[in-house]
Amino acid sequence: MITVYTGPMFSQKTAFLLAEYDCSVVAQRTRMAFKPAIDGRFGQDVIKSRRGGTIEAVCISDLKELRNYDVQDYFIDEFQFLKGDIQVIQQMASEGKNFYVSGLDMTAEGKPFAIMQELLCIADEVQKRKAVCNDCMARTATHSFFLGSKSDDVFVGDKEYIALCRKHWAERMRKKEQPTEGGE
Repeated sequence: MITVYTGPMFSQKTAFLLAEYDCSVVAQRTRMAFKPAIDGRFGQDVIKSRRGGTIEAVCISDLKELRNYDVQDYFIDEFQFLKGDIQVIQQMASEGKNFYVSGLDMTAEGKPFAIMQELLCIADEVQKRKAVCNDCMARTATHSFFLGSKSDDVFVGDKEYIALCRKHWAERMRKKEQPTEGGE
């Protein structure tokens, strides 16, 4: 079974992941949590929700590393930053392993986010979460928006991003793409 929690930043994806982890604890299932080595925002060996929950995690970079651990339930946060062949998860799930995964489905530019697009195709269940729009305060935010100027392909951070509904994301993208006076 592959369950995915996806959506923009600040949509409580990790909180839902941690709730599933708690259920695995109560059910006395063997379990491990994983996160990308690139994500050190809350510490290298923890997954932390903005709502306060924390669990220990193993840092990995490639999906093939999951094969080194034999448990019933695998919990993976920030999946979009991982590399590797999605077939690893497909095969392990076919062998009876359960995966609970959270990650961004789109980049701040509105494009499919790396390996997440492949995961969404093979998932048994996908919960698309929404956040509160930073501009209109409606709980309709489906997009993450980067406030700064991007120089790298991947920027891991929180303070530089906000969540926006489709309308306000499109408005801000148009403004961001417009050339400034005296510049390009």
